Amino acid sequence: MSRKAPLRRLVADGQMYLYSMGWSQDLDGERVVSLAIFHAETGHEHRRSGQPMRAKFLSRHPEYPAQRAAALPADVRAVLDRARELGWDGRREGWLLPASGLERPDLVLSGPTRLKEWAAGQPVYALSFPEHGLAARVAEDLALPPVPAARGAAEAQWRDERRYLLRSRWGRFACLYTRSVEGLIAGLVTLSRRAPQLGVSVSSPSARIVGPGEGEVPAAEVAPPERWAAQPEARRFAGPGEEDVVWTFTAADGPRIEAYQHHPDAPHGLWRWTSLHDAGSVERRFRNAGAGGPG
Repeated sequence: MSRKAPLRRLVADGQMYLYSMGWSQDLDGERVVSLAIFHAETGHEHRRSGQPMRAKFLSRHPEYPAQRAAALPADVRAVLDRARELGWDGRREGWLLPASGLERPDLVLSGPTRLKEWAAGQPVYALSFPEHGLAARVAEDLALPPVPAARGAAEAQWRDERRYLLRSRWGRFACLYTRSVEGLIAGLVTLSRRAPQLGVSVSSPSARIVGPGEGEVPAAEVAPPERWAAQPEARRFAGPGEEDVVWTFTAADGPRIEAYQHHPDAPHGLWRWTSLHDAGSVERRFRNAGAGGPG
């Protein structure tokens, strides 16, 4: 989902500028505010001239989903002022990056590429875990380089073409995104070497959602977690709760992950059962968490 606005006017030191602003929702639910500022054409102030200065912002405040992130006129003016200080003249496109030093009360700068741009419309798989100072060490273990454009950002980022590690700007969680289930399993194994007892959760933003309510899988049809123990190369990992579990194994059609997560307010009732596979993933959600399911 996105919201875009027409070009608006902004005058600074007698010079007319035009800017556009919109927002989009990233794959992790973050609201990303995008801003582009142009010089106005002399004599035709309704027309933009030259190349823009661009910036992307996230909310400074913890909220999920992030619904309130917005750039106010004062934020736009602050971007323009900093861009001019850095020598932007419209001859070439520029990006105001986190290392530029711009600070705003309710927003933080992000880089040009975040999850949606990196995924480029392809399915991705996610491994989320409590940070505990692990993100940088896991990135090193995976030989993931830091993102140069994210230097100085509130969100630490490491990535290559196949994997993207993002540490929350509040320092509580980190998430590894991969382009394949095999890559996610490799991340799980790497993380487990660092923290064998750490509880993790897995998901896919592109997974088909089933339930809760209409279409919900009956409790009698839920495959028990212990079924996967007999599969080839089966490995068990701890989930975020005491009853939660993540299984990885190799099926005839490739690597698979089966994950079970129970409701925090009803720890013996199944909340989500997620099956990840490169050919298609399913996340089954359950409304009446206390009514049954394996546990």
